[in-house]
Amino acid sequence: MTQAQFARRIGITQSYLSALEHGGKEPGAAVLFAISKEFQKSVDWLLTGQTEK
Repeated sequence: MTQAQFARRIGITQSYLSALEHGGKEPGAAVLFAISKEFQKSVDWLLTGQTEK
């Protein structure tokens, strides 16, 4: 999947996604929730890499 496709799937622009990837921006709650929903991962997992016990 390209950066543009990923951005489109979660409802942001490709340039904003690029800034997130390069540390120029921090994702807000809405972006984290969109990624969580789209890829069926918890927001906790996105932030920590750990699953619930």
